[in-house]
Amino acid sequence: MVRLTLVDGHKGPGDILVLLTCNRQPLKFAEWLYIGLHYLSSEASYYPKSRGYAGSEYLMNALDDLVYNALSLKEVLHKYQLDDRIGLDVVDERLPRIALKVLT
Repeated sequence: MVRLTLVDGHKGPGDILVLLTCNRQPLKFAEWLYIGLHYLSSEASYYPKSRGYAGSEYLMNALDDLVYNALSLKEVLHKYQLDDRIGLDVVDERLPRIALKVLT
């Protein structure tokens, strides 16, 4: 079971956080798109192009750099001046007893 909980973000009006809770179930593509839609909508509302911001294009450019320009996550975070402190632990169960920490 995957639960996505939408809550007000802290950036300002229209900012939405998507909280994800799952019970050892894979995230479906539709769910990933749903998260992306709300994230992009939030960025577009808080950083509108009409006021000179990149809005959701900022995230899309960062994704392009990761996927198509083959930059590392660390390089993309630096390029876009994003916080590189990721509180995410990734456990790769394909390799028994090995835990990987992102950006260690």
